[in-house]
Formats: sequence, C-alpha cells, structure tokens
Amino acid sequence: TKCQTTMTLNLPSFIKLSSNASEANIANRRHPLYEKRIDDWRFFWLSYKGGRDYIESGYLWPHEFEKNELFNARLERAYYTNYCKPVVNLYSNYLFQQPVRRQNLAIADDIINNISGTNIKADTFFKKLAKYAYIFGYAYVFVDMPFVDDSEANPSRLFDRQLRPIARILKPSDVVDWSLKDGNYRWILIQQLVDDDENPLMEREISEIYKLWTPDEITIFDENGNVMRKMPNPLGYIPIISFSHTEYDDLSNTQSLIEDISHINNAIFNYSSLIDEMFFRNTFSQMIVQGDPEFYDEQIIGLAYAFNYPEGVNPPQFIAPPADPAQLIEAKIENLILEIYRIAQLRARGRKETGTYKSILELSFDFHDTNTSLSISARRLEQIEKKTWSVFYDWLKLSANKDIIEISYPAEFDVATIDSDLANVLDISRLGITKKYREFALKRILGKKYPDLNEDQIQELIGDPDFILTNQGLGGANPSA
Repeated sequence: TKCQTTMTLNLPSFIKLSSNASEANIANRRHPLYEKRIDDWRFFWLSYKGGRDYIESGYLWPHEFEKNELFNARLERAYYTNYCKPVVNLYSNYLFQQPVRRQNLAIADDIINNISGTNIKADTFFKKLAKYAYIFGYAYVFVDMPFVDDSEANPSRLFDRQLRPIARILKPSDVVDWSLKDGNYRWILIQQLVDDDENPLMEREISEIYKLWTPDEITIFDENGNVMRKMPNPLGYIPIISFSHTEYDDLSNTQSLIEDISHINNAIFNYSSLIDEMFFRNTFSQMIVQGDPEFYDEQIIGLAYAFNYPEGVNPPQFIAPPADPAQLIEAKIENLILEIYRIAQLRARGRKETGTYKSILELSFDFHDTNTSLSISARRLEQIEKKTWSVFYDWLKLSANKDIIEISYPAEFDVATIDSDLANVLDISRLGITKKYREFALKRILGKKYPDLNEDQIQELIGDPDFILTNQGLGGANPSA
C-alpha cells in the first residue's frame, strides 16, 4: 500500500537539483550521460530484441515519392533481419563455454543457485549481465535486501524469516542519476516500475517509484516526488557495481558492442524493405487482349484479368521496370552484411587483398582479434562477481575472509567446434543468404571440415554447380538451408 502522506525531505548537501527539478519532485533528476544516451540505449535494445517492437518504433524510412498510405502498407509488410542478436549471443556464449570456478566462497549453495531470488543460477545471471553490457556498453549489479530492522539483520533471524540478499541486473536506463567521488558512488537514483496487480477484481496499476540511495539512508519516492518511505542503509555504502565489457572504467567512454552494427542493420532493414516493395509492385505483368472496350466488359481468362483495347489501335505496353536498382540495392546489402562481420571480428584472418586465404592453417584461429576483447570481458567478470559476493557477505554479516574468494573465468578462447561453428554460420545465413556471403561462409566451413584441402581445391568445390550443402557432406547441415 502506498503511503499518501507527503513528508518533508532534507536532501543531503551534496545533491544539487537540475534546473527542471524541485525539492518536491526529485523524480525529475537526470544525469547528463543519461540524457545524452537514453535514445541510443533504446535503439540498441530494440535492435537486439527485434520483432514488431523494432519495426513499429520509427526506424523504417519513407522515401521521397511515397504517400502516407503507401508507406503504412509497406510498414505492415516489413520484416527485420536481426544481425545484432547473433553477434551479442555469440560473444556471451564464448565467455561461458567453460564452467566458472568459484573457490573459498562462504555462500550457501541455495543462494548461488538462486542468486536473484527468481530461481536463476549464478552462471545464468552473469551471462545475462554480459549480454546487457554488450548491448548497452555497460550494466549494473545491484544487491538489495528486504528491509528489516537493524536488530534483525543477523544471519539466524534473516533465515528464520526467509529473508536474504538478492542480486538484480540494472540497465543503464534504470539508473537515472548518480554522483561519483574517487570512483565511489556518493548517491544514486534508481527508477523502478511497480505493477500493482494483487487484487484480481481491481484494474492493474503500473506506476513509477524512485529509490535514492546514500551511504547512510534509503529514500523511496513516488512518481510525483513525494516520500513514501525512509530507512537507514545498514551497509554504510551503496551496493551497486557497474560492469563494462571494455577496459574503460569511465562509463562515458564505454561503447556498445553493436554501436555501429545496429545502424548498419537498420540500413539493411530499410534496403530490404525497398526490394520487397519492388517485388510487390512489379512482379506481375498485365495481360491485354484485342477487342473494343465499348462492347466488352472486363473478362477473366484462366486466373488472370484481361482488359480490351480497340481493334487497329496499338495496345498499351507494360513497361517493365529495370532490374538495375534492385541489383544495386542487393549488392549494397551484401557489402553491409560483410561489414557487420568485419566490425564484429567474426571473419577469418590472414586474407590477401584478393580476398583469398594465405593458409588454411590460419583458419584454426579465426577469432584471433576477438580473443583479446573476450579476455578483457572475462577478467572484468571475475572482478564484478567477486565484488558481488562481497556485498552478499556484508548483508549477511559473514565473518569469512572476502580476500580469499577466487573466481576464475576462461583465459583463452579458441574457435568453436566444427559442428557448433557450422550451426552458427547456418543460423545466421538463414536470415538472408546472398551469393557473396554464401561463398564466404562455405570457405570457412570447408577449411575447418577438410584442413587437407588447399586453396585451389576449396575454390574449385565452391565453383562446382553440382556442389550441394548436405547432411552427409558437411556434418548435419539442413539441405533446405
């Protein structure tokens, strides 16, 4: 139940309100980085998520000669070929291909296997954190505890009441304002949606609340800036940890993994829609038959409508649109797809300017460039996880030594097995195979499957019109793909 009484709030002296806020409405506060990047975060999230949410969010461009009703019809037919999700998922999957080792951790297994209080295991939780960091550039871990009096905040009483810390992942858009000093948070303001649906006989209400955390106090505001509740912060610090997938600690310098890829994907989305429109409008020719339209109505011949024209008069001609524009757009899409994989560092190394490989052996480590960035992410995940468990220690008032906690993620990231690599290539290629990309993908697959083949033999196979990707030929591929 929400508290309806407005309380007088004495803000700490170090909190300065922005020009559009007042002491009665701290909910108006927004950090400059938040205001600068909020639209980008929304775009990155929708680019990863895909589906109708992306299509209907204003990312399809009308062209110069298009009326509103025609654009709306094209929007209804639009589809989004998602290249952002495979890239993000591939990176995060590599981080967790091997089990994470946790040693000297004085945390009960039921918490490790349910770190968020929603039956999510620690590995799944931190994998999701990595995905969010790749999508947005960074994300947060926030370790909270159901409010209890300080006298009750001891391990025995907490477990008697089934109270325990829970870890949550916060997107950058959830933390609307903050202040840092010497790398530590002096205060943060968190935005949270509250879904009031306890009573099935009442209409569901969704509202916003804001939580202001300082080292000494926790204050909860409603969406109008009225104080709903105040309580002491028993930790003496703010239990939030920021995680960036790069080596930068400064969040303003951290970029999304799909910072550029998402915009290229948007261009592919728009170009594909134009090609689809060309097919939709220009695929079917108009049938004409000789006759006087004054004496004959429109006729149906077979399954096609036929129109009359006067005898002795030249019939109207259907002017077939040239194929050049569609071919030009298709070539552009092909190049954009390859550019996505170049940016994502998912291409084979050791290529000459001619586009051929120096050596098949160099394909055994075609994620060479990616290994460095994955190693950075792994080391930072080790740090973030150790800090997370340290906050759990403090909430539970455990006396165990936090310094001996050991968290180990993989140190090296070799290429995927042939089968999983093949599955990834085929999954992505199903989204929009083109001739150039098909040849690019087949070179990778053949090089891994048959390392004894030289460059000329691989090129000869790819150029053979009888060459078909089959289950027997390449280890489980779908022939229809």
